[in-house]
Amino acid sequence: MIKQIEMTEAKSESRLADNRQVIDQSIDNIVSNLNTLNTNTENIPGWEMRFEIDKRFRTDLNTFVEARKSLAHIYGLQAYADIMSPFAAGERYLNRVWSASTDGYFEEVTKYLSRAHTQFIEVRQKLDQVHELQTAQKS
Repeated sequence: MIKQIEMTEAKSESRLADNRQVIDQSIDNIVSNLNTLNTNTENIPGWEMRFEIDKRFRTDLNTFVEARKSLAHIYGLQAYADIMSPFAAGERYLNRVWSASTDGYFEEVTKYLSRAHTQFIEVRQKLDQVHELQTAQKS
């Protein structure tokens, strides 16, 4: 019964709308922070990048992950997979930046920041595409 109540609540219109906003804001914050870091890598010592990752991304990554199930309810399973694939890759690249910073592989910091940026831009684009498609289908 608890699972059924949770499932019904997870599919409620207000929950889905709230989570859609949370997802959009999280991705916008992630992309914005990656823009900032990618343009300022020369001003941040490589060994400090792990602290920047924690400070700038952990909250938005966690917030997105907590709300991600709504994507399947809003757009369908294929869209969910299409969005989560680059999200997971981007998250792995950010983790690699953190590890490279910790381990002293500073040339990898820049390389993987750029790769993470590319992945999260793709997430933003895919979210925009499925939202536009859904809006067009409702019209």
